[in-house]
Amino acid sequence: GLISFVLPAVVRICALAHNGCLTRVDPTTLSYSAFDSITGVAWISGNTGTMDEDNHYYFFIGAPPSFTPSYLYTINALTGEILSNPQVPANYSSTSYVGGLEYDNNSDTLYGIFTNGSTNQMYFSWIDPVNGFVYPIDSLHSPSYGIGTTTYDSNHHRYFYNFAQMQYILDSRTGHVIYSYQTPQYYISTKYNNSNDRLYCISNPITPLQFEFDSIEIATGTLHAIA
Repeated sequence: GLISFVLPAVVRICALAHNGCLTRVDPTTLSYSAFDSITGVAWISGNTGTMDEDNHYYFFIGAPPSFTPSYLYTINALTGEILSNPQVPANYSSTSYVGGLEYDNNSDTLYGIFTNGSTNQMYFSWIDPVNGFVYPIDSLHSPSYGIGTTTYDSNHHRYFYNFAQMQYILDSRTGHVIYSYQTPQYYISTKYNNSNDRLYCISNPITPLQFEFDSIEIATGTLHAIA
């Protein structure tokens, strides 16, 4: 099977003037053109870009040159207009952090993983993109970690995140873990194809150093090499 998905726009950091640029990328030639700037954005948090495909909204978390505070940007991907950019998380301490943004296009809900800076507890949460408020759904019981890669299954409301060869699959409505298992290889990037209900990844077996493009059996983590 061939994975296919359309992203009307992606965000790319520009090297000059501490400004981010909303950029369209041609997936065939990899040529790109910036059609609007995002003033004041010097840093974009990794693994925070996601898309509301129905309304063509692009979400990401950006920060000024000082790194803090962080802001949740909602941009019209067709025009480049900034629709909102509240501080995030707006209802918790400035040491708290949100990452792993994924959008459920069927329920119009923005999800992510929230770390409470006061308690160091992590939660699967939903986020209000208008005011930047974070609403925890359930706590995460995995050890302290940084999120490696995330993706989302809008058909079955499942949130995937991977860290250090551990894959977690959550029911986004309850936050409960559906599956968790050690992965045979490091997942560099995972993407869920909602058109054919298949999970794909670029993986790295470490020894020998060789990247693969694989499909993944969701319940077991078994990899099937495609290329």
